[in-house]
Amino acid sequence: MEAAQLMDWVGLGNILHTISTAAKFRDNTASCSIIDHLASKLMALTSTNCLPSIKKDTLDDMFFWDTRRRTMFYIHEIPKALNDNDFVTRVKNHAWPLPWDSKHFGLVKAMNDYREEVAVRDKHKGVNPGPEVLKQYHCNGQDPIHNVQCMSGAYTHQDKIEV
Repeated sequence: MEAAQLMDWVGLGNILHTISTAAKFRDNTASCSIIDHLASKLMALTSTNCLPSIKKDTLDDMFFWDTRRRTMFYIHEIPKALNDNDFVTRVKNHAWPLPWDSKHFGLVKAMNDYREEVAVRDKHKGVNPGPEVLKQYHCNGQDPIHNVQCMSGAYTHQDKIEV
């Protein structure tokens, strides 16, 4: 019975992997990292020792987070993590497709516009210093840390940006 349950969980991982593969085949720009992460965790299960906690562990996975939990994560946990050198190193060493800023359906532009507004208000005393100066506040598509900061900022300032 336990072996069958374990096979069901691994099978769920395979189904999620198949869905992700199909989505990426349909749209080669699709990002399926959250579903891929959960699929790989489930497909890697090898012992029935995990069965007592697997349902809770699976439902605690980011794939199943509601909007509030995801928002709290990006608003509170990511900024803290960006102060951790090990986390920053892992982000920098992650295999990001660069530039990362070309596929966010207007989100990066909205964040850059918001960052410009804040810079004019807070750093330049309400005076627009011109596009060249304001460009320094934009997200850099070649920097993976900027990707993490941009996504965290988008959740933090979602009520102030328009996408």
